[in-house]
Amino acid sequence: MWDPFVHGGSGSEICCAPGDRVPLLAPATTAAPMRLGSIFPEKVGPVPVTRMVLRGRAAVFEAHVGTSGTMAARLVDCPPAATSVLVLWLTPEQLEHLRSQEAAEERRIVEIDAGRVEIEGVAVSTAWVPVGRSGALRGGKFPVRVAEVPTIGCVYPALTTRAALRYVHRRLGVEEPYDVFEQALADDAAYRAAVNARLHGEALPV
Repeated sequence: MWDPFVHGGSGSEICCAPGDRVPLLAPATTAAPMRLGSIFPEKVGPVPVTRMVLRGRAAVFEAHVGTSGTMAARLVDCPPAATSVLVLWLTPEQLEHLRSQEAAEERRIVEIDAGRVEIEGVAVSTAWVPVGRSGALRGGKFPVRVAEVPTIGCVYPALTTRAALRYVHRRLGVEEPYDVFEQALADDAAYRAAVNARLHGEALPV
């Protein structure tokens, strides 16, 4: 199976490497190796990956289920937090390829305040993150944090990706058993759209 990732190396080495790569900060499901392996086919070339601690932001679930049947995630402001994220160093061509892929999921790739971003001691002028068009999944008065992403100093309630989908099943009062609900989200676009419409209606603004 094609593995698009090149692990290791310092941020400074990658920044200075040929190709003029830009950093994309990838939380949770966006950074899942299996998903990215399908997003970046071999023809678009390898993707160097490093890690960083992002301060002042946390990874939370969006109020949206993607075409794979799983909950999407995004980074939001959370001033006390420190969050471990992956950094994908993309060529301009890879960034445009990812932009087209995310558009199919009703998501965008946007630039964030680069003044707050330092990666492995290297200040970067541009950094990008994937965001959706809905708000955050509501967990009371707070968004629901992605438990798989190592985070400290964040008061938001946390669920795993699988538990978040079960939470949606209960919150929406879905009549079908959970296994039927889960399969329909992955297989039935109309069913998924109806669920997303309900989620969007009660999403937290971010």
